[in-house]
This record gives sequence, C-alpha cells and structure tokens, in this order.
Amino acid sequence: MVNTTNGVDYAIRNAKCRMANFKEGVNKPSEYEPGTTVYKLVEELMVYLDVPVEKPNVTKEDEKRLTRG
Repeated sequence: MVNTTNGVDYAIRNAKCRMANFKEGVNKPSEYEPGTTVYKLVEELMVYLDVPVEKPNVTKEDEKRLTRG
C-alpha cells in the first residue's frame, strides 16, 4: 500500500537523475537544488516494508529533462 501508484518509484528515479550531476567534494548538498538524497533512505526503508525496490532505467531523455541540460 505504500507504493500503490508507483509514485515512490517515480520520485526515486527523478531524484537519482537530478543527483547524477552532483559532484561530491565540489558541490555542497545544501546548495544543490533541487536535489535530494532522501531516496537512499526510502530505498533502505522499503526493504523493511517488504516492498520490492525497483531499479529504474534512467534514459538520457529523462536525465536531460530532469537536469535541465
């Protein structure tokens, strides 16, 4: 019931696309917007809820759209 409409999977995919351009040590997480790493926590929690974590296939088109590039 947690992810009945795949909204969580969609949000995780979007967050991963956005964070694909984040460079550790170069960018500051607090200044990297809109970006989030909450998806990492959600993926971890989904394991305990016995919800399959979908590994979304991020296309180049998705990446361009989400990174404004």
